[in-house]
Amino acid sequence: MFQKIQRRLLLSYLLVFASILGIFAIAVRIFFTRSLTHQLINELTALGQGAAANAEFDKGKMIIERDLPGQNLEARHQGLQWFDTQGHLVKQQGNTFLKIP
Repeated sequence: MFQKIQRRLLLSYLLVFASILGIFAIAVRIFFTRSLTHQLINELTALGQGAAANAEFDKGKMIIERDLPGQNLEARHQGLQWFDTQGHLVKQQGNTFLKIP
């Protein structure tokens, strides 16, 4: 007699539970991706500012004064490359570089 109502309640409870679980999973994913993206942007900004501080222009040519202080690019599997306005490589540091033309 109550089998039909019992099944309907079970299905509705499962549907509500699955919806809440799905919404929670999506919220956690969005939070962590935004957090990781923000962290990556901050690290790249700091690296770029340090690299820009070491570069100078002298008679139209870029001169890199020295290696970045306090940056161990090899241990972090990173690489940094400087290019002139024509796209030619001026200097590189580290050991990990993209092979994109």
